This record gives sequence, structure tokens and C-alpha cells, in this order.
Amino acid sequence: MRTERAYEGVKLFARAEERPTKASRERAQPRMRRLPPRKLTGLKRMHLLPSKRRYVRLSAYFRRFMRFLVLIQLCNVLKLCTLGKAVESQEGQEWPRQRTVRFTEKWTGHKSRNVASYLCLITRQVPILSAIAYYLLVCPDVFYDSWHDELFEVPKHCIYHGCLKRFGRSHYLYAEFVMRTYSTITSQNIQPPAASKLGKVAVIIEPRRHPLLEYTIKQVMLTLGTEWSLQLFLSSENEEWIRERFQIFERGVGKDIMVTPLSEFGLDDMTRYGNRVQSALSVHEKLYDKITSEHILWFQADVLLRARPSSEWLKYAYVGSEWYGCEYPKCSAARCNKVCGGSNSGLSLRRRSKILMVATRGTLPDDLWGYATNSSSKKSMHFGDPRRVFASDTLRDNSVTRWFQDDLQLSSKLQKLGFLPPPHILRQFAISEALPKEESVLIVNPTGMHKTWATPWIHPRFIMGLLREPFEHVMTTF
Repeated sequence: MRTERAYEGVKLFARAEERPTKASRERAQPRMRRLPPRKLTGLKRMHLLPSKRRYVRLSAYFRRFMRFLVLIQLCNVLKLCTLGKAVESQEGQEWPRQRTVRFTEKWTGHKSRNVASYLCLITRQVPILSAIAYYLLVCPDVFYDSWHDELFEVPKHCIYHGCLKRFGRSHYLYAEFVMRTYSTITSQNIQPPAASKLGKVAVIIEPRRHPLLEYTIKQVMLTLGTEWSLQLFLSSENEEWIRERFQIFERGVGKDIMVTPLSEFGLDDMTRYGNRVQSALSVHEKLYDKITSEHILWFQADVLLRARPSSEWLKYAYVGSEWYGCEYPKCSAARCNKVCGGSNSGLSLRRRSKILMVATRGTLPDDLWGYATNSSSKKSMHFGDPRRVFASDTLRDNSVTRWFQDDLQLSSKLQKLGFLPPPHILRQFAISEALPKEESVLIVNPTGMHKTWATPWIHPRFIMGLLREPFEHVMTTF
């Protein structure tokens, strides 16, 4: 019996040994099962049909793409929430915003600040990169405002230097000033008086439907006050729009605003030819025949007026802003490649009677550049040809310098007649591309600014100081 029981026990033990355990089953399975999951997936794909394999691959790509979209949304929400809080907390506070100050302090060099501004602008609409640039470069908030692209005509894809350079240097300060005062300025109605022969008139030539045209005109006129009349030289492209915005019609608020169509000079399509044609028109006698008043404040769409010009300056024939390298009192022929004592014309005071003494003559548009000495060359070249320059006359021989800029032409001729103002008057009137030498910009306190933010020779901290007073004036007065 014991032998039989022992035999049965051995038999049961043998059967238990033959029963597959978990370890034995794993050893018995193909080696493919013991590979890492990634290799297993790859091996499995090898056995799939091409269509199934393509489906598995697309599914993996789709999952990765969805994760990428979720990450983008998180980054954008985080950036927009931070930006919204910053703008909301700083709206209406002192000039400028803290983030703008931090950006200026972080990028002290001109070149490094340009590169940072370009990167902020390039990545502003690129998911993830925009959030990274916003935090690492301390990009000013203006770059991410939709108004910035609209008001300053920023292309959606602006990656080349030719596009980016317009928004470098200190342009972000000018953009912040405009965007924070735009609604306040454009909501005002201006009612300038009718022009008189010995009166004062503000004049602008603008053939385009420029996004900042209404803003600039109102900012200038609100600063000048009620003593200055207004005359606009417009094209068919923007005349109707401006008449509507300024209510230039009978019994309208702007009924005394003078509008002169450029078609009267045969230059309604001036936009096609760029700034050269506009420069030539601004020194032609036919233009001044259409201006009634003696004292003229000439301005363009890229100026800011800080205060009302002094009445003492109105006696001078031509007052503008100093050129870089031609600053008083160190202006010399070796340093200045323009005219010592002359000035930039973008924002300038002019006396009509004096300008007519040096203006170019002839009919428009054929004699836009003055009477040509060679009649055959005059007939062969269109007035809008980029090779056209001012014709030589009794006051100036332009055959060597071949100038086409109106400010150089005016400054050179008026200098010969002794009509230029004392040099120290220029920096008191306006600042453009140069700071006064041996003087503090805060002491000078210029009346206006013409593209001061577009020059590499003036640090942004000076521009912040210059814009503080007009910003506070707008916020407290209107």
C-alpha cells in the first residue's frame, strides 16, 4: 500500500511538473513578445498590409499633432492673460508702461535693441515662439496689439530687413504713444478759422489714405489752437474720406478747412511716384499760389507737435530741424554734407512771400522740377522718373550735386539770399535726427518732433522724456 501511495505521489508530482507555469509559458512564446514595446510595434507593422501600416502611421502623427495644438493653446492663453492683465493694470497710468521701460533698459545698445525689436515683430503671430520671445526678450506690449499692424501698416509676414527696419530703433515708443492717445485724439472735432492773407495756416500734402492721417492732423491742430487755419492737398483716393471724417461741408464743423485737389496740378496719381514728386511739388510756385496765408506750418503724417510755435519764429523765411552732422555750433563743410544752417522740411515754418522768391518755376506737371536747360532731355524723361532732379537756375547750379530733396534746395537758395534763421532757433523749434550739441535735450524743449524715433543717434530714454509732456496733456485735457 505504501508503495502504491508513493507511486501515486510521484505520478501527481510529474503531472504538476508537466503543467505549464507562467514562466514556462513566457519561455515557450516567440522571442518577439519579450522585445521592448517600440520594437514590438515596429515588428508588428512589418506584418501589416501597406494600407494598415499607413493608417497606424497617420494615427501616430495625428496624436502628436493634437498634443502640439494643446500646447499652443496653453501658451497663447498664458501670454494673452498676462498681456491683458498688464494692459488693464497700466491703462491710464504715467508714461510709458513699465514693460516698455524694462525693454529699453534691457537692450541698451542700438544694434541689440534693433535685433530684439525685429524678433518680437517676426514671432508675434507664431505660436509658442511668440510666447517665448515675449518673456525672454521682454517685448513691449504694442507689438501684440492688433492696432499696431493696422495703424502702422505692418505686413502679416514681415521677415526681411527692408520691411523690419521701419519698426526698429525707437519706433515702439512712438507706437505706444499713438495707440494710447489715438481714441482720445480722433474723437475730438476741430474747427479751424477761415484763412486770411496775413494769417497762419497749417499745410499738409498727402495723396494716400494713410491710417494715421486723421490722427496727425487732429493732434497738430489741437496743439496749435484756434488761431491757425488748415489747408489739405489731397487726391481722389482720400478726399471723400477726409471730407467725411472732418465734416468738411456746408454748415459742418470743418466748413472752413480748405481742400485743394492734387488733380489741379495734374498730380492726382502722385502715390505712384513716391516721395520724390511730393518733394518737388513742395517747392514749386504753383503750390504756393494756392496757399493764401503768409505764415505756413508745414507738416507730414509722421510728426508730433509738443507745443505751439513761438510767434517770434514766424518772421523767418524757413525754420526746420537740424540734420545729423550739421548741428550748431560745430557745423562745417567737413562734417556736414548738406547745408550748414539749413534744416529738415518734414516739420517746418515757412513764409510764403520768401519761399516764392526761391521756388521752382513753370507749368505743372511738366515743369515740376523747374525749367530744364536741355529741352530734349526734358521731353524724354517723365516728371515721375526717379532720375529727375531739380533743374539749375540763377540761384543754384544743381548739375554736380543733383539734389532732389526739397529741404536741400530751399536751404541752399535761402542761404545765398541771407534768409536762413540763427542756428540756435532750429533746435528750439523741432528735433528730427540729431540732438543739440553741448546742451541737454530737456533744456531745449523743442516744439515738435519729426521721425525722432527713426534715428539711431537719439537714445529712447530721451524720446520717453520728450513724449511725456504731450501724453499727459492729452490725458488730462481731453
